[in-house]
Amino acid sequence: MKIPRRKRASSSVDIAMTPLVDLFLNILIFFLVTTTFTADTVFFVDLPEAKASQDLGETKKVSIHLSASGQVAFNSQVVEVNDLKSMLEGIPDHRRGSIPVVLRADKSTPHGTVVSVIDILREVGLQNVGIVTETAKERM
Repeated sequence: MKIPRRKRASSSVDIAMTPLVDLFLNILIFFLVTTTFTADTVFFVDLPEAKASQDLGETKKVSIHLSASGQVAFNSQVVEVNDLKSMLEGIPDHRRGSIPVVLRADKSTPHGTVVSVIDILREVGLQNVGIVTETAKERM
């Protein structure tokens, strides 16, 4: 007795794109939410508040950070206070009078540390010094 063969149903294999797109969108959203977009990530600085402030824009500037523990960072590079003067002397003489210096000091940084850094800036010839603060509405 001969058993008849069944005809094979032609089935095409399709990859469902919707779950794949959903997966990649979820991964993208995850990375966007968990990524921090800060320009200066040397160490955390809790800025003091001020009512009046001025925006410097995105001009070329020197950035100095002072942490509460007394650490100093020059342009996103942690340095010793004693080495700061030699690093600042690397700025060309013709730019020292006009280049803005942005000083980000934690609100609990000792006053003497801030004053000594400002003295170093003045000794080198940097006159355009601004201290970064945040307004009360930025904290919320």
